[in-house]
Amino acid sequence: MTPASATVMLADDVGGFGAGAGVRDSDTNLEWLNLRFSVGLSFNNVSAQFGAGGTFDGFRYATRAELSTFFTDAGISNLSGSGDVANFAPIQALQALIGTNDCGGLCSLALSADLAGSDIVFNPFIQINGSGLGFVNLTCCAFPVDVESVRASWLVREAEITTVPEPATIALLVFGLAGLGFSRRKNA
Repeated sequence: MTPASATVMLADDVGGFGAGAGVRDSDTNLEWLNLRFSVGLSFNNVSAQFGAGGTFDGFRYATRAELSTFFTDAGISNLSGSGDVANFAPIQALQALIGTNDCGGLCSLALSADLAGSDIVFNPFIQINGSGLGFVNLTCCAFPVDVESVRASWLVREAEITTVPEPATIALLVFGLAGLGFSRRKNA
């Protein structure tokens, strides 16, 4: 993994999409799929691919609360919606990892799990501009769930954790096996 901040890192592989396909937030244990994999797909199209064998098997839409935590963990300090010079560098670093889409500037605009109505979904985004400002908007842009556009989807899944045995456990196993070997040798 390549660090982007203290807790947000480029993941080696996310959901079988290959190297650099997403980002892992070690504080929340969530893996975020790069936006490029869902650009142009409607909320309904993506949702239909969440099941076993689907393109996005194991993933789900992120909530705005999860996005808020993700952005904060990436070092983005001002989530108020107003432009902030302090947000520019962390947003730029996060976009290098999570991707951008064509939404009127260097922007990462994507659909979330939070419905604004029965057929409308929110479109939280992060964006930087030529004036050196970084913007975050977690309540932006209610959008129809069945319309395809340049938008992508904020997709997450629980990271798979591989447990590594503690050295004391390994030592205990080695001594136990050695003891068995000595007792067999003594009895032979």
